[in-house]
Amino acid sequence: MPRSSSSIVALLICTTLLLNVECKSSEPTAAGLVAYTSAHADSKIKWRNWDDAAFADAQKSDKLVFLFLTQPWCAPCEEMETQALDNDKIAAQINQDYLPIKINAERYPNLYDRYHLPGYPSSVVMTPDARVIGGGTYVPAESLAVLLTQISKYWKENRPAVLAQADKMQNLFVQAINRRNPQPPTDVALMLAEAAIKKQYDSTYGGFGNQPKFPQPAINDFMFGAVGPTGGLLFKDIIAKTMDAQLALLDTVWGGFYRYAGFADWSGAGHEKLLDPNAQLLSNYLDAYQITRNEKYRQAAELTINYFDRFLLGGDGWGFSTSQQGVINVKGKFIDPKEYFALSDEGRSKQGTPAVDKSVYTELNCQAIRAYFKAQRVLGRQDCGDYAAKSLDQLLIKARGANDGLYREPLNTTLSAFGLLPDQVAAISALLDAYETRGNKDYLTRAQAIASFVTKYLVDRDSGGVRYEMLAAGNHGRMSIELKPFNPNVDAVIAFTRLYYLTSREEYRNTATGILKYLFNIYFREDDLRLCKLASAYTWTNRMPLTFVVVGKPGDDYRSLLQSAWQTYFPRLVVHHLDPGIDKLQAGKLEFPVTDKPSLYVCLDTLRSDAIDDTATVITKIKDFLRPK
Repeated sequence: MPRSSSSIVALLICTTLLLNVECKSSEPTAAGLVAYTSAHADSKIKWRNWDDAAFADAQKSDKLVFLFLTQPWCAPCEEMETQALDNDKIAAQINQDYLPIKINAERYPNLYDRYHLPGYPSSVVMTPDARVIGGGTYVPAESLAVLLTQISKYWKENRPAVLAQADKMQNLFVQAINRRNPQPPTDVALMLAEAAIKKQYDSTYGGFGNQPKFPQPAINDFMFGAVGPTGGLLFKDIIAKTMDAQLALLDTVWGGFYRYAGFADWSGAGHEKLLDPNAQLLSNYLDAYQITRNEKYRQAAELTINYFDRFLLGGDGWGFSTSQQGVINVKGKFIDPKEYFALSDEGRSKQGTPAVDKSVYTELNCQAIRAYFKAQRVLGRQDCGDYAAKSLDQLLIKARGANDGLYREPLNTTLSAFGLLPDQVAAISALLDAYETRGNKDYLTRAQAIASFVTKYLVDRDSGGVRYEMLAAGNHGRMSIELKPFNPNVDAVIAFTRLYYLTSREEYRNTATGILKYLFNIYFREDDLRLCKLASAYTWTNRMPLTFVVVGKPGDDYRSLLQSAWQTYFPRLVVHHLDPGIDKLQAGKLEFPVTDKPSLYVCLDTLRSDAIDDTATVITKIKDFLRPK
């Protein structure tokens, strides 16, 4: 991400502490992290893990803690490491006066969400017991050397003042995550989301905000499902302009979307490519194609799949790598990304290929798996569905831990965080997509098992909402403060609501409703685009979804019938699969007859269409059933 002139936040106390730590992505979490391994074998700095031993040593030696939060794809992070932290003088200074800890933010998002500053990297200075004093993002070597000296000196000479400032910062963090504006869930959420979109929309260039400009897949998703008074898309012009504008970030050579644009007109791309936003954008463009049948959206989706297939697929035939750097280093010299990515495929290959982080994370893989299942449904890409199913099967085998909870890193469970909410909810959502796409009820059973883990260990029955991780004693600093992250809580509302409609188990609806009530008590500014995600969750719980019930023996005719039905976009759709030889032919309150060949029924609450068994007329009959009578 581009660095502004204010990217350095000095770390001095009282009049000399220019502290401006921002707690903007904070919602309450729990603690369950024991050791955050930060191996950096070639570093001159003696990096430690985030664990009891490190903080015991910090307190015994009365040293401040230097926390460096980084990402493998982050060019400024690598630049700061090579040009500042690997500087002999600075490394010696940090080793002597500080206890250094380096954390991969993707590996431990619950630590990142408590300690990060706006942008990467985050360089945070803390007391020996992990309370924040201050920090900055990218700090050049010359400035860092001066700051480290001043901070260490001030700590030794003004310890009471530093501790008082640390207490103040801790209190501000707690106040920020606990700020509330109590109100019941109502349709007001939809109006607030609409207002936020109109306030933030860039009518000149498309998208939201000014610069740098990032794609907003969750906002796009909400707009696709928002229906106006006459039945059409409420944000038809906004979503069309935004989807077209975002194509400026599409790599037309290799495929995949760059992470952000440096300028409001979507120029000046930052060229790194990340798995999760690409998976979400793939889903967006599949939706856009499904709604409009515009070939440019299908092509964008196909290019993104091509990028995944070439660069991010796992080496063992399953899973997805996490990211690809946006710069290339040839013999210690960085090539200008703008020049490199302007080259042809052959030209790039001659220079070399940007490094890929091959780490596998449960949450991010589940997002990609969901996008690949959608590619099967919308484009008929059976190969995508097959790879998604294999990836999900393997991930669940390798990530499974105690009580059906999941590790974040299925290939590295020894060092992995366990039971984090984003991983559990993403897996439930992927499993429900797998069931609806493939019809295998084992996926539904597995989703319910993980949901049981969430309700038993993470749902807060007293205060509402869902915790980031399991409660654990002895955590340090902000890791001891309960956090309930907004986005995974919204996703949990939708996942538990879908579970309710697929199983008719009332406890799932009650859980979803309870989480939604908690979310409605969070304070939002009127231009906060998170209101769109809140409105999406509200709509799932308060508007009846459309339901497809497919009755018959799985086979080619069965799959063709369902594939035909998927050619029209429905924002909230639930799919039941009923095999007459195995299942009771009932979904919710509705019962279904045995038929000679596979049949599809369209249902809304207690209304049911006649059996549809002709692939050529599926869409027409669905629309006829939904047309106001």
